[in-house]
Order: sequence, then C-alpha cells, then structure tokens
Amino acid sequence: MNWAEQIVKTLKDWDTSMIVYVPDISIHQVTSLIDEDPFFRLVSATREEEAIGIAVGSYAVGRNAAV
Repeated sequence: MNWAEQIVKTLKDWDTSMIVYVPDISIHQVTSLIDEDPFFRLVSATREEEAIGIAVGSYAVGRNAAV
C-alpha cells in the first residue's frame, strides 16, 4: 500500500466522507483515488478559507470532513 492509499484508508476508517481541497499537483494521487471511490464526496475550493468554511458546514450537519 502506497502513501496515497494509506491516506484514503485512514479517512475511511475515521468515517470522513467529505473531502474539501484546493487543487494542487502535489495531492493529485490522493484526490484521484478519492474521486473514484463512491464513499467520498470530493469538493474543490478556490481558496483555503473557502475550504475551511465548507468543511465546518459539513461537520455542523453531522458529516465528518477533512481539508
């Protein structure tokens, strides 16, 4: 299992299904795996501040989120 697969597995183990990110080539391996998995909801944000706001909103309605 490579590092990207380990991150995806850990997110699933922690029941973190909402993933918010700012697109960047350095995280492409992880985001492509997440995008292929129906367990996750992958949301692209334009700025880090926006990503935090989306994640907090998700958490407020009972869904674990990660940025």
